[in-house]
Amino acid sequence: EFNGLLYFVADDGVNGEELWQSDGTTVGTVMVKDINPGQGNQYPYGFGILSSFPRDLTVIDGVLYFSAEDNTHGAELWRSDGTAAGTVMVKDIFSGTFTDSYGTYPNSSNPANLVNVGGTLFFTAYDDDHGWELWTSDGTESGTRLVKDIFTGTFTDTDGTYPNSSTPSQLTDVDGVLYFVADDGTHGLELWKSDGTEAGTTMVEDIRAGTGDAFGERIELIAMNGILYFAADNGIVGDELWRSDGTTEGTYLLKDVKTGSEGNLSYFTGFTVVDDHLFFSADDGTHGRELWKTDGTEQGTALVADIALGTSSSYPFYMTAVDGILYFSA
Repeated sequence: EFNGLLYFVADDGVNGEELWQSDGTTVGTVMVKDINPGQGNQYPYGFGILSSFPRDLTVIDGVLYFSAEDNTHGAELWRSDGTAAGTVMVKDIFSGTFTDSYGTYPNSSNPANLVNVGGTLFFTAYDDDHGWELWTSDGTESGTRLVKDIFTGTFTDTDGTYPNSSTPSQLTDVDGVLYFVADDGTHGLELWKSDGTEAGTTMVEDIRAGTGDAFGERIELIAMNGILYFAADNGIVGDELWRSDGTTEGTYLLKDVKTGSEGNLSYFTGFTVVDDHLFFSADDGTHGRELWKTDGTEQGTALVADIALGTSSSYPFYMTAVDGILYFSA
């Protein structure tokens, strides 16, 4: 929702997948702009109706930001005020073209993970000098910049030489501070934070000492009452529940729910905040995978209900908070 209108992505069969808006009426449901008009060759889909594929719609200070592509610039950062004239590309971050056996296409920075952090837009993007790294934008071309090249240098394979990438993910706002997971090439996948400056973009804690990754395939960060909660593996107790206030001493294991090194929070954790409690799915090795909650303390982290009695699992999933009540499937 933006300026009293719903914004969404749709394909009307004529213009391809584009940005639309609606006031809830038939006449008020219209395409904002055909960003990538006509027909042509579009990588990697071949010839057909061109689409801009708008993604990651994010509103900041009366402006709608998103990723979209046209056949001149590829997938880049765009902004919109809700009008066709006011829907424009912010910056061609990865300019130029590339050629394969089917033709020549524009390069794409593929902006993703757009997030509003205290009125500042952060996102991830790729360019040929820095790889996949953290970027920020104030909505202008000159104000769209790399925050920090976290994983510097290059690597070479059989196809050529390319920039290393820290590949930031799970960009999360905690009271105006950006938290995310990244790999600097030395410490593995660890927790980072940023205030939008290069100097202020730092690793919070080397949770799993050495080059090992503290985070697995499914990474989930969530904020509650100014504290960041997440599942991480320090290499000793397995994948367990952690919390962080952004400091080294304030980043610690909240509770070893399933004792030993196996861990239990790797898949479908479903972190959902309801008032002052964080609900999630976990397996303590006794009750199977069931519904748990925490108030941010070790003693306040407990099983809510053993829905499937014994060692069987109810697999709580699709958790949603509505008016202070948690709904889920099990």
